Parts: sequence; C-alpha cells; structure tokens
Amino acid sequence: LLQEQTRAALADLAKTRAKLYALYWATEQADPTQVVERALSQTSYMARDEWRGNVRFAEYANAALSSNAPLSVVFGDEIELRAVKRPDQHFAGGDIVPLELTWAARSKPQANYKVFAHVLDARGNLVAQRDTEPQNGFRPTSSWYAGDEIQDRLGIGLPFGMPPGEYALVLGLYRSDTGARLKLADGTDALSLGALT
Repeated sequence: LLQEQTRAALADLAKTRAKLYALYWATEQADPTQVVERALSQTSYMARDEWRGNVRFAEYANAALSSNAPLSVVFGDEIELRAVKRPDQHFAGGDIVPLELTWAARSKPQANYKVFAHVLDARGNLVAQRDTEPQNGFRPTSSWYAGDEIQDRLGIGLPFGMPPGEYALVLGLYRSDTGARLKLADGTDALSLGALT
C-alpha cells in the first residue's frame, strides 16, 4: 500500500512541476526495491545523475510531448528504434530537453548498450549530452529478448550560458564495455533528430 501511495504521489508531482530533484542516500536501506527511482523513470525525464560523496543527486524534467510519426531505424542488426517523441519548442541554458523513445529488440542483444543523446554546435562540437542505459539502467539491453518493445525516457540538461542559435540533436547506441557505436544501414553511427533552437 505504501509503495502504491508513493507512486501516486510522484505521478501527481510530475503533473504539477516542470522539474523534480532527488537526493538518493542509503537507498539500499531506505528504498531497497527502488520504488521512487523506478516511478520517476516511468513518468519523468532524467537529465542529470551525479554522485557527491555518498549522496547521489538527480534532476528530472516533466513535459507533455507531441506524437511523432513512427520510425523504423535499425542499429546494428539487433535493435530497432520505432518512435521518437520530442518537444517542438525553443530552449534556454539550464533547460532540459526531454526525449521519449520506443526501442524494439529484433534479436536478443549480445551486449549491454548505452543510449547517447548529444547536442552539437554548428562545428560539430559536443555541447550537452545524456548517456545512459535504457530506462535509466532498469532495462539494460542484455535483459531484452527478440520481440521486446521498450519505452525509454531521457532528458538532456543544457548548460547555463549556452549561446542562442541552432544546434543538432543526434541519437545512437554504443557498447558499454568498449564504447563501439552501433552502425545504421547507411554506415553512420548516429541518427539525426533534427535541429534544436
């Protein structure tokens, strides 16, 4: 009952707050089944996850995203990206860019892959990024089976003082053990998600 109440309270917060901040400390004792973090991963978009001593700080965004047309983009020969939802708006430094992804396993992945979402300037320099396993580590690709479809939310925290302009938003997957990126059919190793203003 307490877990259900906690999930309901977090869902209510997600409806009324643009951002949420969490301090995770002694979670093995306080929240051994990770109810709070799992609930936030399903309703919000984590953009930052940093350790400060023995306390972990996380920042989440909440947003309503419009539907985008379905996709069928294959990374390597194991993982397909079926849909991407992203906001159609302008951002400022300090904002979080939320993304909602639908992945599908074409076959059982042979490794753990991390998702990367990068913001690049006009020269291709990395300005902001979020690299994480799907569902903030709760659904690593090694746990997928052929036919599985996984909903994934992530946020990209934009740095304060970011100059105004047009930026490129790209997405991809890489092996967490070697850093090798999965290739697309055209030989590239990242999918363009268009411009970010």
